[in-house]
Amino acid sequence: MKRRLMLFGAILAVVLIALIAFLFWRSDLSQRGNIIKIGNSHIVVEIARTDAEQERGLGGRSALGAYNGMLFVFDPQTIPGFWMKDMSFPIDIVWISENRVIGVVENADPQIGAPESELKIYTPPSSVDSVIELHAGAFKASNAKVGDEVDTSHFLNSQK
Repeated sequence: MKRRLMLFGAILAVVLIALIAFLFWRSDLSQRGNIIKIGNSHIVVEIARTDAEQERGLGGRSALGAYNGMLFVFDPQTIPGFWMKDMSFPIDIVWISENRVIGVVENADPQIGAPESELKIYTPPSSVDSVIELHAGAFKASNAKVGDEVDTSHFLNSQK
């Protein structure tokens, strides 16, 4: 009888620990960002909405995870210019209009050491409502292509 109580207590403890870990993991995921689908990949993105967040972008960071990125949201649509100020690694820049990829810059050079006045400005082929910066090579690895849908609907529409 005592052995059964100990076994029951151990099973209950394992279930409670698993439940707490699951709730913590879900909470941690929501803190890291939002998940979008592009091509065959799910990417955890931070959202840059303010002018200051958009100007800084990924500048000043030492790296970016293979399945992480930054989503820039523009309302109304615009033709933004993106630069590589304070970047230390190459990125892919994905131009999006109405949840469709309309263009991509693959492996944008960080131009380390270039004066700010000489940094290349990347622009989309037409107006966009959002842009995603990904680790260089992530766009190709996702098997995405121009014209593909980018699924942001589960979080972006409610935050605009």
